[in-house]
Amino acid sequence: MPGSGWKSREEWPAGWRAVIPVLPRPLVITVGAMTTEDDRVAVEAETLGAVADGKTYNNQYHFFFRIQRGKVREFKEYFDTLHVFHTFAIETVRGTGNGWESNLREVAETYTRP
Repeated sequence: MPGSGWKSREEWPAGWRAVIPVLPRPLVITVGAMTTEDDRVAVEAETLGAVADGKTYNNQYHFFFRIQRGKVREFKEYFDTLHVFHTFAIETVRGTGNGWESNLREVAETYTRP
């Protein structure tokens, strides 16, 4: 399912525009822990709302930002795509996806479990 992962400046708002018509109103967005280190910012968040058909939309998110000179240069978003799939019957969230892509832009170390 498309949705989670690296987003371009155009992809992130386009994804939200596609699902806004079916999102609960009101939709409560709670921002949790935020962590910064060097040029990286990590944010945990959660949404909660009732969908028109009575289902509850309660998703958890992790956002990753890389900031340079006060502007977002890279953005990654993770959320429970299975929850979205089960909650919303719209083609945007039931697409074929773009294939697998590593979420790592840098590697600190690699471990091999024997």
